[in-house]
Amino acid sequence: MLWHCPFKYITNIPCPGCGTTRAVSLLLHGEISQALYTNPLGIILTFIILLGIFAKGIDLLFKTDYFNRFFISPFNNLKAKHKILYICFLTLCVALCVGNSYWNYCKGL
Repeated sequence: MLWHCPFKYITNIPCPGCGTTRAVSLLLHGEISQALYTNPLGIILTFIILLGIFAKGIDLLFKTDYFNRFFISPFNNLKAKHKILYICFLTLCVALCVGNSYWNYCKGL
């Protein structure tokens, strides 16, 4: 490996992203179950990022506004109108990251 995770290097605890590169590589080689075992959150976030890139590409090609409509506006509206739901959403994101870090730690990454 060319570089190591700075968070793991400093704390000796794997971050939520540790193993994502391996998981994406396994996914590209068709080993879906092994990819999900390696880093489930990394695979899910990879698909969300690819979907965002695809939506932005569609926007640029066809002069539409799908990226903002599906990726930006819902979070702005949620933050402005429903602060409790926004806080619950952020808490869920933190819990997923902590859970994924624990998953990585238990696997010995």
